[in-house]
Amino acid sequence: MLKNLLRIAVRLVFLAVVFALLWSMRFKFDHIVVDGETYLVRVQRISGAAEVLIPGEGWVPAEDAWSDSTESPPTSASLN
Repeated sequence: MLKNLLRIAVRLVFLAVVFALLWSMRFKFDHIVVDGETYLVRVQRISGAAEVLIPGEGWVPAEDAWSDSTESPPTSASLN
């Protein structure tokens, strides 16, 4: 009985480690430079959806980051 419980525990730990590794690898990180400002970009490896980290707004889908073409992206100077 103890032997079976130990086998189950080892399998559960192994599954937890595999899940944690796969979960942590779901994004690929990169950056873009817009008007001299650098923004962090993350791309989901499975779906290919990209998000941009905008200061004060958080992760914003890349297609919505600067949806108004006349509006310039936020800069660190405009946030202070």
